[in-house]
Amino acid sequence: MKNKLTVVFYVTLLVNIILYSVKTTISIYAVEQGATILEVGYLASINALLPLLFAIIIGKYVDRYGSNFFLKVGSLLILIASLLLFSQVFFVLCIANALFGLSQVMVAISSQNAVGVVEEGKQRNFASLTLYLSLGQLLGPIISGLLLQWTGFYILFMIHVVLALCTCVLLLVLLNKKSSFTSNSSPKYRLMDSMELLKISKMPAYILISAFSILFREIFVVFFPLYGIVLGLSAIQIAMIISAQTAGMIGVRFFLKFFITKFQLYPFARLLIGFVSAIMILLGIGSSVFLLIMLSFLMGIAIGILQPVSMILVDEISPEERKAEIVGLKLAINRLFLLAIPTLLGMVSAVVGVHVSFILTGITSLGWFAVSFKERKR
Repeated sequence: MKNKLTVVFYVTLLVNIILYSVKTTISIYAVEQGATILEVGYLASINALLPLLFAIIIGKYVDRYGSNFFLKVGSLLILIASLLLFSQVFFVLCIANALFGLSQVMVAISSQNAVGVVEEGKQRNFASLTLYLSLGQLLGPIISGLLLQWTGFYILFMIHVVLALCTCVLLLVLLNKKSSFTSNSSPKYRLMDSMELLKISKMPAYILISAFSILFREIFVVFFPLYGIVLGLSAIQIAMIISAQTAGMIGVRFFLKFFITKFQLYPFARLLIGFVSAIMILLGIGSSVFLLIMLSFLMGIAIGILQPVSMILVDEISPEERKAEIVGLKLAINRLFLLAIPTLLGMVSAVVGVHVSFILTGITSLGWFAVSFKERKR
């Protein structure tokens, strides 16, 4: 079982190198092909469309049949999407980004399910999973920034294809037997049955924390490259600022055990959301490279705690036989946020400037923090 989890961690690493390399470059690539900022907002939102529609279904079937099959399908979709990036047609880029989104949710549900069904060392395994996730998020922007500075999009996209092939081979060779990552639940799909899971005490609040932790990261990764262009930053400077956030996410993971054992996770998570909200507002008004690096790093520390904490919170109150389904529900709600909000922010940014996307996100999430804090006092 331990060896199988190690394979899951390596797959998570490779997949997220590709995904976060794409996330930090596809908007720039689209603009170079003639896309407007509004169209970039559509391109970012389409990444969340297929996960929104299929995440719960995927979760149900992962519960029934295990993680292996969907890890393999997700890796294959990443390979196909990586090949589609070579097209200069905006519609094809939208298809590619939609496939990246679907593959990401397949790998995320499968990997979290693989960790969730193994009782021994669960918190340690969740910390390891998010560590490999963060390493991929760190290396992706660095690789894309360096290759774009020294070569160009063609070589970068070729690297994506090679990494996707490595992932497929790794899964076929090392996970070629039937997975034990399964809870043998019924795969029958009824949307309303899944919605009933939101009636579990604190489940909506925990899922919302997860949504915020993803939303902060995604908006930063999607819109900051455009903001960096407005500020006149180079590709390497943009990559450094984005990577500073991931460095913070990785660094804090080594102290995760301290935070998990010393703090009540739910109140602590809400405080972190308030902290990141303030940083988002400051990002929208900052222009110094040093200041942006520091804000990005501090934001990474907070998100680095929020992501595994949200996984642990949701897993702790999830029925054993429906863990993957709940992960699917959580990711579907996350993608609903990611489908709507980048489109709205793209519309606003096209009129008043990209920096406003950070300010509006910070104000909105700060409002939720204020409301939740008042409710807690009552």
